[in-house]
Amino acid sequence: MRYFKYKDTEKITNNAYKEQYKALTEDEKRIIRKEKAWRRFANVVSFVLFLAFWLAGIFFTASFGLPTGLRFIEVIFDLLFLIISALLAFALTIPLWGKVESLHLLKIKKEVQSKMNAHLREYYEFNEPYVITKCFGSSNEKFKDHDVCLYVVGEELYLTVDLTHWARDLGCYAFSKDEITLSKIAEENHFVLKLAADDTEFLLGYRAKSFIEKNFTSKDS
Repeated sequence: MRYFKYKDTEKITNNAYKEQYKALTEDEKRIIRKEKAWRRFANVVSFVLFLAFWLAGIFFTASFGLPTGLRFIEVIFDLLFLIISALLAFALTIPLWGKVESLHLLKIKKEVQSKMNAHLREYYEFNEPYVITKCFGSSNEKFKDHDVCLYVVGEELYLTVDLTHWARDLGCYAFSKDEITLSKIAEENHFVLKLAADDTEFLLGYRAKSFIEKNFTSKDS
């Protein structure tokens, strides 16, 4: 068994946004531009209010002219005004941030999702036939509750996240025939398939069993 992962994580993110943006209509692109403008405006207003409140607080405490031995009280008040200024700035800009959220673009278009993962499919040598099933549990917690994809490359069974649409890259496991065991496990009101190799295991939808047996374990080398 071996585990490997795509290295250029920045490219994954860039490809996702690039492919999504290319597929947008002009109206949707205008929404994105407006959303960015509102975010910048909300950030600027929030910072200006915070700075104004904090400087006012510092001026207020300094106006008392405390003796040198009591300057620690002034420091305490400055810190207190720092916290209050941040809270006030946040409270007063909530309506602006609400406007930002209302402009947030809806779910990624399904027809774009496949393109967004093209580089991962190439890197992980994704091919047919394949099966997509649920991962109910794993020794690698990152895979839990994700849809995973199983397919065969050469003499190995590959397991990674569903590569037919956009998903966060979690890496790929490659298993050889002689190192995996398949077990039927009862889970509440359904059965799951336990795929295990050494200390690594996955609890998968039971439909994966027939795919693995047909396309991998019983296939002639």
